[in-house]
Amino acid sequence: MPHIEFDGRPATEEDLRIPALYGYGHFTALQVRDGRTRGLAPHLARLDAANRELFELPLEGDRGRELVRHALDCAGRRDAAGRPSVRRPVTPEGPDRVGRYRSAFVCNSQGIAPVRRIDGTGFTVDEELMRDLGGVYDSAPEDTV
Repeated sequence: MPHIEFDGRPATEEDLRIPALYGYGHFTALQVRDGRTRGLAPHLARLDAANRELFELPLEGDRGRELVRHALDCAGRRDAAGRPSVRRPVTPEGPDRVGRYRSAFVCNSQGIAPVRRIDGTGFTVDEELMRDLGGVYDSAPEDTV
């Protein structure tokens, strides 16, 4: 069973809903074996650099290490796959310094579709934007994996 924490405490259902529906952020992925991670300093430096770029705020490396250690201790594990992430919630009203979204859409291998509603939140569909996005999607080359 996965162990998930937010800011050093067990995640609640609401904590998990917010990043699933709103927001943006950055993360790093790491493997912990016997309580150790190869190249931890570059992982923490990458989180700090991304945080400065996205949010104009430093991210103290010791804090990142402390949170990863705390999650491992709470899960009772010395071996784990970790994905420390930093997120900023975005609401349909628009947060400070981020701006507002004209429209919401999903994209997968079948194409692009507008999102009209998530739970009780309605989204405006920008038909011109959807046409433009559809054209970009249709013109993208398909590459062999």
